[in-house]
Amino acid sequence: MPRAPAEQHDLDLVAAWLAARQVRAERFADAEVKAGKTPDFRLFRDDHLVGYCEVKSPRDEWLDDLLKDAAPFQIVGGPRDDATFNRIAGLVRKAVKQLDAVNPDRTLPNVLALVNWADGNHFSDLDETLTGYLRLGDKVPTMLKTAEGRMRDEKLRVDAYVWFDGRRGQVEGIFFTQSNIPHRDSICSWFNVDPSKIII
Repeated sequence: MPRAPAEQHDLDLVAAWLAARQVRAERFADAEVKAGKTPDFRLFRDDHLVGYCEVKSPRDEWLDDLLKDAAPFQIVGGPRDDATFNRIAGLVRKAVKQLDAVNPDRTLPNVLALVNWADGNHFSDLDETLTGYLRLGDKVPTMLKTAEGRMRDEKLRVDAYVWFDGRRGQVEGIFFTQSNIPHRDSICSWFNVDPSKIII
């Protein structure tokens, strides 16, 4: 599988998706980025600052890296632990630090956009990482140590998670933490989501 495009591709994808919803994504100035942590975007509507957005790109290039260094006809790969949930949790934790650097009191909504390039990963993996449950009709507890352990408080500092399929350039799902209802309602209005239809 070819490597995913560079970061700029993902930033442009998210910015275009937001723009289609009348939300303008504006990058932080170089001087601000050099001065300390920042997320990727300030978000504006009608020239009013309304929130912040960080973009992360789940990727699994383990096999690509092995193939890159392999001799001709060398067999590479093999069994390994599934890194999906740790990868997502790690990206959430990094994003929260960047968002907290500019919005420590959460006076405005925080959005985390994840542009997925990891084969076999889907929005359901994000849902399972954040809730600790696999939804199979009933909710089956699978990742509670992750969801209710090390990232229990951090995950709630993001108001909405938007999961993109990087290859198709489409949103697979939006997860609302509902930790701040006014922020949730603001984001729902931007994205044309009925809050009563959100699955908890």
